[in-house]
Amino acid sequence: MLLNNTQHPEDSIRTIVAESIGRLFHCYPDELLQPINSGLQTGNEMVKETLAKSIKYSVQKDVDDPKHMLEVIAIDLIALSKETNPNVKRNALEALSTIVHFGWRLVKECIGDITQFALNETQIRKELIDEIDLGPFKHKVDRGLPLRKAAF
Repeated sequence: MLLNNTQHPEDSIRTIVAESIGRLFHCYPDELLQPINSGLQTGNEMVKETLAKSIKYSVQKDVDDPKHMLEVIAIDLIALSKETNPNVKRNALEALSTIVHFGWRLVKECIGDITQFALNETQIRKELIDEIDLGPFKHKVDRGLPLRKAAF
């Protein structure tokens, strides 16, 4: 049921789904590794966004991962750097940041790729800035700001 709702149109429901999947992945990694892995690789943008966010909730302070499942997931999260949707990239960066913060030993072979992913997303992109004409004023809306904050 949770995996079916990863592409729900409402963002608040997808956030609840992501947190639930993340908490369950911490408890049942063998059962959820394959669905999360395949969703991050082949799912649509909403599925990728939700599953990337779920990894952030799965990492706990007591990281004890003998099967290195988070390392496998980290490789899939790094692959999301090629996505065009800034929300997918933001959630991937937040998940990678959480993994590095609590279990850096699990991803020490990938740390260069994670750093490169973050550094590439710190640049201001003109295509993510919209200018709204408010009569005598022009207001700029930067849709890339949350992505840059996650990268920093």
